[in-house]
Amino acid sequence: MSKICDLCNKGVTIGRDGIHKHSGQWRARAPKVRRGWSPNLRTVRVVVGGTSKKLRLCAKCLKSKRVRVVEES
Repeated sequence: MSKICDLCNKGVTIGRDGIHKHSGQWRARAPKVRRGWSPNLRTVRVVVGGTSKKLRLCAKCLKSKRVRVVEES
């Protein structure tokens, strides 16, 4: 199951995160680690074209009232 919003196609963002260990030497002070940030997805039942469907929507789409939500599961 993919981590993508069905409405706005927001997905996982890949980046680098710094770990700050204060060891004294500058080259070992803040090593970077690759990691991913996942969107805040919710599975909801929405009305699409007169029928209800289950969609995975991000919290931003739910907040903006872009779709009519029947019930939250």
